Amino acid sequence: MKKNNYCRQLKLALLFIPIAASSQTMPVSLRADVTVQFVMNVNEKCARVAKDPVSGNLFYITSIGNVYEIKNINTSPYDVLLYTSADHGIDFLQGMAFIDSSLFLIGNQLIDSTQNIGMIKKAVLQPNGLRSWVNVATTDPYAQSYTWYDHGFSGIVVSPDSTYLYFSSGSRTDHGEEQNNYNLYPGLREEPLTSAIFRIPANSVNLILPNNAASLSQYLYADGTRNSFDLAFDLNDNLFATENSGDRDDPDELNWIRQGKHYGFPWIAGGNNNPQQFPGYVPANDALLNQSSNSYLNGYYHNDPAFPSSSGITFTPSIKNMGPDADKYRENSGSVNDGSTSGNFVSSFTPHRCALGLEFDRKNILAADLKGSGFAVCFTIGADSSGLDPFGNMGAICDPGQDLLHIELSPDGAGEYQMQVTTIVNNFLNPVDTYLDGNILYIIEYSYMGAGRLFKVTLPLDPVSVEEKNSRTDISVYPNPGSGIFTVNLNKKNTGAKICVYDVLGNCVLSKVCGGDVNQIIDLSCKSKGIYFVQLITDGKRIVKKIVLN
Repeated sequence: MKKNNYCRQLKLALLFIPIAASSQTMPVSLRADVTVQFVMNVNEKCARVAKDPVSGNLFYITSIGNVYEIKNINTSPYDVLLYTSADHGIDFLQGMAFIDSSLFLIGNQLIDSTQNIGMIKKAVLQPNGLRSWVNVATTDPYAQSYTWYDHGFSGIVVSPDSTYLYFSSGSRTDHGEEQNNYNLYPGLREEPLTSAIFRIPANSVNLILPNNAASLSQYLYADGTRNSFDLAFDLNDNLFATENSGDRDDPDELNWIRQGKHYGFPWIAGGNNNPQQFPGYVPANDALLNQSSNSYLNGYYHNDPAFPSSSGITFTPSIKNMGPDADKYRENSGSVNDGSTSGNFVSSFTPHRCALGLEFDRKNILAADLKGSGFAVCFTIGADSSGLDPFGNMGAICDPGQDLLHIELSPDGAGEYQMQVTTIVNNFLNPVDTYLDGNILYIIEYSYMGAGRLFKVTLPLDPVSVEEKNSRTDISVYPNPGSGIFTVNLNKKNTGAKICVYDVLGNCVLSKVCGGDVNQIIDLSCKSKGIYFVQLITDGKRIVKKIVLN
């Protein structure tokens, strides 16, 4: 069986065959003001990377259920295995997020080859430094197709005010075809629980998500998404999601996600109509359908009179890519063209590029042309005009792939967005996720077998933003860890500023109003050992430092 694209399949541990690629491949920056540094090797089958705001350490997960913490990332980095699927119960782990000291995981529990259960779990940090597991949400069982297209629960993001969790449930089909799993589910295409984006309260406990459209509607946020593996909020709290199309050479998408909108699946993919919805469709005559693809070889594209009607549904278009990069497309004649050089646009990325790791400069601190912008990595290796990569697998047609993209959004004049896309670093090896920490973008690669890699991309800062940042009042706390008496150094006099100390459950255990001394003493000697947070409120700003009482 041929290797499938990461985005199309995502059952990494079970179905992929290792790819032949050189371990000597090193990323190359295409900008003089952007640098790339290798950080460390990571374990195989990585799916996500994120930062724990309490420890300040990076975490990463693998699709087979492992959770790792990276220690000493700036000196001698190494990773520590914290949890496995035996701890959290998620067999197919695809997403991760943090809210303060709580770690959220999302994925699926697999019931043999017939059914899925979508799951969101939370690991709550305790005063002793350990975590306790809480079941946030669990779905009713829903049908697996038992094909390459059971995308499952994947992308998860926290609302800017930390009150909601937004998450993606991918499709169980490639393009809305019947997938009956050897006649276990006659006539079944998608389920109420698939191909959509949901929203639930972040403080949910033991929430059941039913596989019933009417009962599920209170949690349905947006519909018609095939596989929104990455979700991210921009500077203005707009939600965006990357979306890969299926085996046909339709563009991959970037969507502006809004409540109640429908993004086209399975009738529209990257601005193209799904031809299977029209009577008399002949797959062999479809110039956009690669005859080496899994869907073609298995007959999933076919004349389909029973294909459901889209009558009454208003589709929301994906974002137009005005170039100059990631904008190749295949014409109905079968030839490949470049959007920006031909005067056209692509909705939104070159087919099969598989854009992942979506991040935005929400702090608005980067250099002028990057300020407030988005970034994404593309997983898939480039292919020739036939659509096949050097190893005979489907890839990004006539496009390098495996790079870091700068995404600059702007209004299109019709109430939607358009974007300019530029490659700023290339030559990665299956980059799968990113985490933007100030002006440092961490990029983690997926490996099919053996070690993967973590890189640090340093982006240029806006000098004005840096000046503003440096002018703010900061604090330091020492000794830390400490045995009871701590000194809080304010760096300058802050008469009237307020210091509060909170435990990990959010309870205020000490508060004081600062006098004229730069150094303030806090006494926690009568408190239990564990992790606390010192909060300084001054000049309308809130600064928090973690301390450890041992």
